[in-house]
Amino acid sequence: MDYKQRAQILQAALDSITNNVVEARYRVIKEQADPMEELNHSAEFAMSLHLETMMKIKRGGDHD
Repeated sequence: MDYKQRAQILQAALDSITNNVVEARYRVIKEQADPMEELNHSAEFAMSLHLETMMKIKRGGDHD
């Protein structure tokens, strides 16, 4: 796996995290959702996606 492929995987993960946070912000502002619950959910999502992304890069790197 080259650096361009790794960068694309990381950019996709970053985009997903950004979208998740934007959606959480919308729920807090427009739907009066609990800010702490949304923050915790976003943090859990980000950590899970981070681990998944790192494993994807590692697996891809094993095939080089």
